[in-house]
Amino acid sequence: MGTIDIVEPTLSSEAGHCHSFVESVCSARREGEDGITVYAGSRALLPRIRAMGIRVVPYFHRRIRRPEAFLL
Repeated sequence: MGTIDIVEPTLSSEAGHCHSFVESVCSARREGEDGITVYAGSRALLPRIRAMGIRVVPYFHRRIRRPEAFLL
């Protein structure tokens, strides 16, 4: 199976429903499965998700996140 890319432009901290949803999806990953990559806000600090071995890419800037999502 390939990698899973989660694109969540508004995710920048551990507060709110976006983080809980992404964390639930990441924790449902089976051992031995390929990786998950989370593309989040440019200031994303997500230590609990990183601790699960998930790659977090701080990518989106607030003002231009729609064009960035298209280009991703």
